[in-house]
Amino acid sequence: MFRAGFIIIFLFYFVTPLIAQKRPFNERISIPSENFIVDESIKKWSLGINTHIAYELLQPRSDYTTLDLMLRKQVGRYSAIRFGVNYSSTLLSRESEFYPRFNNHIIGLSAGYEWQVLLSHRWKWYYGADLGTGRGIYIVDDPRSPELTRSTRDTYSVSLLPFIGIRYNLSPSFFIGTELKLEAEYLFYRHQLNWRTFPGDDTYRREFSVNFRPFTGIFIHYIF
Repeated sequence: MFRAGFIIIFLFYFVTPLIAQKRPFNERISIPSENFIVDESIKKWSLGINTHIAYELLQPRSDYTTLDLMLRKQVGRYSAIRFGVNYSSTLLSRESEFYPRFNNHIIGLSAGYEWQVLLSHRWKWYYGADLGTGRGIYIVDDPRSPELTRSTRDTYSVSLLPFIGIRYNLSPSFFIGTELKLEAEYLFYRHQLNWRTFPGDDTYRREFSVNFRPFTGIFIHYIF
């Protein structure tokens, strides 16, 4: 993740100014007097993707995959509603009877509202909260165990995520941003154990947790 962040920062500081020198930004927008303030009363929507997926694709043998998308609609000059979809999976399977096999999948949906504060022609910071829900399944097959053959955990969650973020307009059509979140999550799960010689047994449990996420990745957004 740190390598991906370094690449984004490098592009941000060195490549963007070179592009800007070819054609000033204030010649590409419809309101030159505003000096590159994106008019989001005209372009109300933006679609963003977390750049962490690029880092994972660069790894030669990555067992972990994540996809994080965000759709945002501007509903006021300095406010927006947002919808998120995230999916992650871990597939660890070795061609050997001496290692356990992991197969995990998590999908989540969220909706929220944000308030925005203009700092300069390119910079904004924003704050708000998301309400999210998720479903996950975790499967472990362990051929080494003389008794236990499979462990399965189904999870259902509801969460409230207050956030603070900052964004930078690269052009009238693109901006990058990142945010930190505080996650309050209520989790319900069923843990099922399958045995070789005994009937399977289920365990049901509820948990509440609060987690601080200081870095959620760098998003690049397309404005349309």
